[in-house]
Amino acid sequence: MWFDNSDPQLLDSSYEIISVPEIEVISHRIYQHPSGLIYLIGEIKNKSEYNINVEINAYLFMEDRVKGFGWGLTLIPVIVPEQKTPFRIIFHDVKGYFDRYSLKTKFGIIKQDPFREFKILEQNDYKNDAGNFIVEGKIKNIGIRDISTVKAIGTFYEKNGSIIAFDIKSINPECLKVDEEGEFRLIVPSKLLSDMVKCYRLDFWTPTGLNLVSIKW
Repeated sequence: MWFDNSDPQLLDSSYEIISVPEIEVISHRIYQHPSGLIYLIGEIKNKSEYNINVEINAYLFMEDRVKGFGWGLTLIPVIVPEQKTPFRIIFHDVKGYFDRYSLKTKFGIIKQDPFREFKILEQNDYKNDAGNFIVEGKIKNIGIRDISTVKAIGTFYEKNGSIIAFDIKSINPECLKVDEEGEFRLIVPSKLLSDMVKCYRLDFWTPTGLNLVSIKW
């Protein structure tokens, strides 16, 4: 989520969600990192019957004045029907305070099917000596072709089921031949957030076989 082990400040702001029927915004949370950057993370679900690509635009407001703008894509670039995926938006150069934010989603239809033939062979979770929540394990390529640039994605939830954190990292090795195994290790980069984790979900993603250059909104 960020690249150090700092605890963020959890911000309490009102919000507005502007979404299309094809996309469900399940939950979201906004933080201020000690560096001053504002992080908005969330999770969406594809409610359509198509594979889609999603972009999220976000504004920060103080009353009616715009204090910041950011945008981002979902961590899983091609989302199949009923699939969930986290997203992250980072706000740079926020001008002063804000008291609310808005989220707006848009999507494009992808006429390609992502590779999803992964099998989790092992998974374990624990806290390290620094208090970070860690998930590690092994996966196997059970498909019929070699794959490359494989990413593990962990979405972490608090007790009410809302997203609290995520992590995305390459597996080791990053490329898997048919029937080959790889290892993954994901971490919640904050003791504060680690103490709030009650459950998590794992996803795996590879761009193998996809051409994502010509997506139209």
